[in-house]
Amino acid sequence: MRDVLYTEEIENNTYIGYRPEIWAEINDNDLKQLRAYAESELDHYYNRLQEDSKMSAQQDLHLVLKYNNATFNIDTIKEHQQIIKQHGKVIWGIIKPTPDSPGVGKDKFQKIKDQVRNRIETYAFFVMNSTYKAVGKIADLLTKEEVRDQKHLVPAYYRDDTLDRCVAGVVIESIEPLENEKQVKEALIRYGTQDGEVALNNQTNPLYVSMKYPLTFHKVITDIPDESIRSIVGATQKYIASKGFYYTGRLIENFYLSLRTKPFVILAGISGTGKTKLVKLFAEALGATEENGQYTLIPVRPDWSDPSDLLGYVDLQGTFRPGPLTKVIQRALQPENRDKPYFVCLDEMNLARVEHYFSDLLSVMESRRWDDEQSGTITTTELDLGHHSQADPSHDRLYIPDNLYIIGTVNMDETTHPFSKKVLDRANTIELNEVNLAESLSFYHQTAEDEVAEEGPTTRYGNPFLRADYLILQDAFSSETASLIRRVVEKLDGINQILAQAHLQIGFRVRDEILFYMLYNDRFQLMPEQEALDFQIMQKILPRIQGSSMNIKRILVELFNRLGNTNLSEQDHGLYDEMKLRVEANPPYRRSLSKLAEMVRRFEEDGFTSFWMA
Repeated sequence: MRDVLYTEEIENNTYIGYRPEIWAEINDNDLKQLRAYAESELDHYYNRLQEDSKMSAQQDLHLVLKYNNATFNIDTIKEHQQIIKQHGKVIWGIIKPTPDSPGVGKDKFQKIKDQVRNRIETYAFFVMNSTYKAVGKIADLLTKEEVRDQKHLVPAYYRDDTLDRCVAGVVIESIEPLENEKQVKEALIRYGTQDGEVALNNQTNPLYVSMKYPLTFHKVITDIPDESIRSIVGATQKYIASKGFYYTGRLIENFYLSLRTKPFVILAGISGTGKTKLVKLFAEALGATEENGQYTLIPVRPDWSDPSDLLGYVDLQGTFRPGPLTKVIQRALQPENRDKPYFVCLDEMNLARVEHYFSDLLSVMESRRWDDEQSGTITTTELDLGHHSQADPSHDRLYIPDNLYIIGTVNMDETTHPFSKKVLDRANTIELNEVNLAESLSFYHQTAEDEVAEEGPTTRYGNPFLRADYLILQDAFSSETASLIRRVVEKLDGINQILAQAHLQIGFRVRDEILFYMLYNDRFQLMPEQEALDFQIMQKILPRIQGSSMNIKRILVELFNRLGNTNLSEQDHGLYDEMKLRVEANPPYRRSLSKLAEMVRRFEEDGFTSFWMA
């Protein structure tokens, strides 16, 4: 074979091929036969790998550990997770009625230790009330004597009073909430059987299980330093590109900063620009999917007239029927889910009047404050779900948690309703009207050449990636941030003086949210300062401007002069053409200048203008 084949090392990969003189003798028919033979052999190889993997999964041993929060009146999983945060691992004690009760059998004890030593992924599945709640990676098994020697790794609530009944200890290095209990139930079988059901409702603890087929569990990353944000946003862009969707400019960076600033964002634009898909793919890139319940699409209906369409209502029998948003809030508020982001996409949000069905939620959002009982956690006033508490106490004390992100998609045409200033003041409004068909085509050619892998996200990022660090300006003010804050406020003051001519000036809320956006951008270095401020002027200030008076046109021209460093007059002949020439020179604040020029054009043609180009 050495006379026929040769090998070559390229970038640490070994390539095998025929020698050049052999290639010269091979015709097209020979190549087809060789290709068919190679594909057949590869299929056989991969099928054998899958069978081996399946056989291995059925032979590996894992544990089911049962617990009950009511026994000690604590959150058992959270108590163990806190020890992991402190020490990198925790001991889950196997507690029996007496110290002489049987623990883990010697043969199974040794098998698990051997699996861990041989680096075979070995898991503990945590069950409460016959329901799989979490999964942990096993790092070791300890005898009862070894547990006592390392009792600093045991949670305090049973470290002293109950440890004498501990017959063994499971060392766990991570505990994560389960994303898909149904999948786990289907995959786990009683150890030593081909298809034996796992008896979750009996008294035996622990249970020994194996898998019908391998399961993979991705750890939720919650420790995210500032210097990692830029690379994560970049990975998000690549994931969205791998799914075949093209978004111009710095849209993904802008979308991220907008969500970080406030968990309510509006995506506006003509139909077919990928607004709904952006929300879904952005969520997927962080590990939030429809399958695990972290992404929910709620289509808005034209007949929605009050909050009950979203939040729920009390029926004639006095039973509270939770709405789609309430169900998401309940999931997001579960203790095991607090570190995971939940995304809600209100699709075609303005088919109904937003102020009618969403105003209560907007008011609750504005009540965001730091929770005195849980450090670093944001809470709100409670949601008013009607007089339902006597009928169903499980819906009491619902509020908007800090891991819930609401994104509305809107079309601005004759079938939809306009937004009031109350809504616009409380959201970043991102416009997706920029459509370059030729540029997007070149993108698809490039991604085809690059062979971008269409794989799912391999890393799941927790809520700290998106959770706000600033609620009031005092949270952000320091000697390091003072200079940036001063520069931005000076710019906003100049803009406000122009807007005041028509009583359109911004208030403290909008000022603070613009500053938060700018401060996040400065921390994470996602784009130049002027470009970030351009986005904010476009999204927080220009949507406020509309009308038919000459005062509106004067404001538009004065804003253009201030941002574009020009000296135009609303009386100039060919005003729009002059503005367009300035925009084509690609100046600072190009997006805002382009929008101002379009608003002037519309005013000159129709005698009326607004931010929304219906």
